[in-house]
Amino acid sequence: FEGKGYPTYQNFDSGIVSYGRFQFTLAAGSLGTVCRRYCERSLTPTADEVRTNYLARILARDSQLRQDTRLRDLLIAAAEEDVMKQSQNEVATEGFWDRMLALSARPRNIQLPLSLAMLFDIAVNFGVMHGLLTRAEDELGVPQRSRVNDNGVSEQQIIVQLADIRKRSHDRQAERDKLPGLK
Repeated sequence: FEGKGYPTYQNFDSGIVSYGRFQFTLAAGSLGTVCRRYCERSLTPTADEVRTNYLARILARDSQLRQDTRLRDLLIAAAEEDVMKQSQNEVATEGFWDRMLALSARPRNIQLPLSLAMLFDIAVNFGVMHGLLTRAEDELGVPQRSRVNDNGVSEQQIIVQLADIRKRSHDRQAERDKLPGLK
């Protein structure tokens, strides 16, 4: 997980505001889903202020929130509440884990824990429709969405290819955005 878990907050990349254990973003709308659930369930003063002053703007993906330090402080404070932790976990499970299993792992019979962890991480960081896995299949010369072993390629082979594609992607981004640490 990026950062320091549930209260992690950053506002310096294309996500506009990225928050929480799984870096839910304002730009993609996942931050709105987390905040909506939190506001529906929590009755704390923190939730009241988020609900009253920010929820509509978060749901509208208002890019002006990037510089809003009060929103930052409220989100960091909300991370101490079990309701916020549950909301983050539920949205990650439903939006990334379950969808990754249905769209990527199960159709291909990918089962190893490290393989699933990598697919989950890629779904969180690139979206569940990332296309990296089908690119790995293309590079290995197997039909897209075919089952490992049945297609002549082992699970380990496709995951190694996927890791290489992801590394190349990060290397290009590091070069483009002058972020050598990304390599």
